[in-house]
Amino acid sequence: VYQNKDMSWYKNHEYAVDLYGSLSKEDYFGAYYHKKDYGLMHIADRKNCPGKKFFTWGNDSRGHLWTKVLTDNDGPYIEIQSGRFEVQHEQDFIKPFTMESWDEYWYVPSGLEGVSHANKDAAINVTVKNNGKIKIAVNATSKLNNPELLLKSKNKVIWNSKIQLGPESPFKKEFALPAKALGKEIRIELIDPKTGSKIIAYDKKI
Repeated sequence: VYQNKDMSWYKNHEYAVDLYGSLSKEDYFGAYYHKKDYGLMHIADRKNCPGKKFFTWGNDSRGHLWTKVLTDNDGPYIEIQSGRFEVQHEQDFIKPFTMESWDEYWYVPSGLEGVSHANKDAAINVTVKNNGKIKIAVNATSKLNNPELLLKSKNKVIWNSKIQLGPESPFKKEFALPAKALGKEIRIELIDPKTGSKIIAYDKKI
């Protein structure tokens, strides 16, 4: 928040700006286009690839001028960049006969209405409404047959379902939370049906 504006929203950036993520506690970052209901996610070990950058030309008249110069008909955009350093002005030299390697993953989640958490296998969005209802949306980077989606409170399962998932087929469900779960921390887990391992997990206090 800067000058009472939530700068995580593109619409609040009036001028051109470079934004770098410093001391990130997560291995993911990205952007989500709410009107078209899809986004772009980047996943990498934050220790090996800490660079997380957004660039925008901004929403003033000068920014819109660059939109006309650099795009066709899709309007304003942002640039999302990653790298081995926190800021692009840093640099290092690789010594002769040495090699460096790291992994980065990029993918497009859709049908989620936003992203609360993501890893290389899936993205999840959790929204809790004032009427006590919760909406859970999940999208996977590969086709998954019958993974189990669990909702837990105090380590007890309060809702679960076998679902179908794939890059082109996100899952969404809205339902009322039990009264005993309100005001507590909940946990959403997606379980691999073959191995029993967690594909993705997310904790949220409601």
